[in-house]
Amino acid sequence: MAVHWAYMEALGAVSLKDMVAVAHKHGVPVIVDAAAALPPAANLRRLVATGADLVSFSGGKVIGGPQASGIS
Repeated sequence: MAVHWAYMEALGAVSLKDMVAVAHKHGVPVIVDAAAALPPAANLRRLVATGADLVSFSGGKVIGGPQASGIS
């Protein structure tokens, strides 16, 4: 079991920081779908720094990787 958190802060979703705190309190890992989190490049470090267990970015958008790539 894990919590899936999709990057939607602009839509008023629960913040990732709050989600990580609640999930980890109950021993549940958090997986972040950050495919839409770039730009800005600062999100690469900001989202990882929340303590989420896995953060996945799309490699084919702003960072210029092939469409089939990704960074986790």
